[in-house]
Amino acid sequence: MSQTPPSTSGMQPTTSMNPVHGAGAFSPSTSIPQIPSTSPYDMRKGKEMEMDKLANTQGLLRQREQICKKGLQELSHEKEALEQQLQTVLTNTDVLETWLKDNKKNDTDVDIDNAFEPCDALSKQLLECTSAELAIEDVLYSLDKAVQEGVIPVDIYLKQIAAGGKVFPNAWRIRNALSTESRCFLCADFSAFSFRQMLR
Repeated sequence: MSQTPPSTSGMQPTTSMNPVHGAGAFSPSTSIPQIPSTSPYDMRKGKEMEMDKLANTQGLLRQREQICKKGLQELSHEKEALEQQLQTVLTNTDVLETWLKDNKKNDTDVDIDNAFEPCDALSKQLLECTSAELAIEDVLYSLDKAVQEGVIPVDIYLKQIAAGGKVFPNAWRIRNALSTESRCFLCADFSAFSFRQMLR
């Protein structure tokens, strides 16, 4: 009885033979990769540099934290000041509304000339003189604009100026009288600064 040798189909060798290197030697394609050699000094230096960067970042964050705290504190103070101003405005509004309710009148009963009542004769004289002076300035300004825009001719403009010239001496005389002797009496009722502003 003849025996058939076992078939080797489907079986793979476990190791590769290289005829150059001998039996059981690995080929260059299956060599172990080399691990980069790093000295302990280099590793320590790298860690120190990383720690320095983190320390600098931490210091910068602390500075920004102080800036944010300072800004928040300033905003808090500003908020408190605005709240106080709001309370003042609300209080003044209530006072004005109460005054308007107590002194409510029809618009037809309001006299513009008597809207401000002077406290004495000199104050009344000052108010009238100032009103007259401002009225003259308004008239002159209107005449100048009318001449510039060609609304009125030059001859009519000169006639109006000549007619108004008769009023100027009286107004200036009253103003000069108030600026010398009467100023001492008016300072008792008005501050010096406000009085000088009114005379200008």
